[in-house]
Amino acid sequence: MKKPLFFLVFISLISSVDTMGQVWRIRRWEAMAGLGTANQFGDIGGYSQGENLLGLKDIRFLQTRPSFHLGARYKIVERVAAKINLNYAFLSGNDNRGSNVGRDYSFATGLFEFSFQGEYAFWREEYSRSYLMMKGRGVTDFVSSFSAYAFAGIGMAVFNPMQNDKLIDRAGEIQTSSALVFPVGVALKYGLSPKASLTLEVGGRLTTSDVIDGYPSEYSRANDVYYFGVVSYVWKFQTSRKGWPILREEYSGW
Repeated sequence: MKKPLFFLVFISLISSVDTMGQVWRIRRWEAMAGLGTANQFGDIGGYSQGENLLGLKDIRFLQTRPSFHLGARYKIVERVAAKINLNYAFLSGNDNRGSNVGRDYSFATGLFEFSFQGEYAFWREEYSRSYLMMKGRGVTDFVSSFSAYAFAGIGMAVFNPMQNDKLIDRAGEIQTSSALVFPVGVALKYGLSPKASLTLEVGGRLTTSDVIDGYPSEYSRANDVYYFGVVSYVWKFQTSRKGWPILREEYSGW
């Protein structure tokens, strides 16, 4: 092989590797919508710490409620992203089981949450294995793959607990209130196509309130906590040269 041809091939290979490593930049913006479950862990219902195993006995199917999720994500670098969340959930609980059956307290509430979270992909999306660069043809031959990330953040929740009569007699009627929330959890992501994926996100919300369940118990040692388990459909938008999402793409491929 002549030297000029060898150098041309070498430079071409290096350029291809570099391009493959930068594929994630082409679709840095994502939007998602999802449905999931919501569980509340407060002062109503539940077992005492000595009778419980890491809180697992407090998870009850009959007290699991639906949640609805909207979000938007921006990839700062390949493994790090920032995300905005809008969540609405129904939460409820009662003393039908656990350590306080005799009290007969119960509550239900709708909860709206707005939060920001940072994400780190400890199992990154394998773009270099999922796309084949073909000269003159763009990016083709998508291969589905899994990835996973951990997240943490901060936000605000607004809620209005509806208490039964016994709980109102004991604690007084709780009005609409709000609290800071701190999301933390993990997620699994599965690529469906270059433009879409599915995610399963499971996480808890630490809060600054002890009245989400309508019961500010004097015996409580911690604030209320609630959990989401959400499956979302994710749309990936092509990024413009200026870094903004292209909502309407003229090219029908990638």
